[in-house]
Amino acid sequence: KNIALDQYELSSFLGNPANDDLEAAKAIYERGAFVTPIARLTLTNESGLPTMITSDETLVTGKTANGTEVTGIAYESFNPGEMEISVQYASDAPDSCEVGGLLEPYMHGCFAADGELDIEGERVAYRYDPSTDNYNGRTLQQFSTGASFTFRDPNAGTEYFDEFEKFFDYYGKASYADILIQAAFNKTNTGFRNGNLDFSTYLDGDGQN
Repeated sequence: KNIALDQYELSSFLGNPANDDLEAAKAIYERGAFVTPIARLTLTNESGLPTMITSDETLVTGKTANGTEVTGIAYESFNPGEMEISVQYASDAPDSCEVGGLLEPYMHGCFAADGELDIEGERVAYRYDPSTDNYNGRTLQQFSTGASFTFRDPNAGTEYFDEFEKFFDYYGKASYADILIQAAFNKTNTGFRNGNLDFSTYLDGDGQN
């Protein structure tokens, strides 16, 4: 799903000063909502993971709470014996698992709270909390917090791409966009080298700082 869905959901909590819900908007900004849903599953058998699983290759299947099959793929690589794995839900699944920072999660397509997984033909028991252990691998916040890596020129060592370098030189921070947004959410000062903003002086819809 497109990250624009996260933007749309976030914006639904903003724009009306009398009814803004900054905490709800911030949760979606930081934790995501619809893109790259992942389950963090704790294995409960004594020996842990029976076989190595490879990121983006190993298929993992289980059941939803209502008994429907749910399929995913290893989000990271894990070695035999590990007790926790992360599984990305299949993008073409008939139902979805949408939790992240949503106020009203949709969990019909999520793994059940406990049960068995099929990993490369091996049956493995697991448990997790669907309301807290389902998260998103891609969020709006990551566009900024990952900028120090994303906008480096792979052919120029540690140097940023020319256009991004201009913003870094001006603000003094690679994650300037996240710093600005967090300052707005938390009503604090951005502390930028240039273009500093102090959101503590802004008023809420009720006229309070």
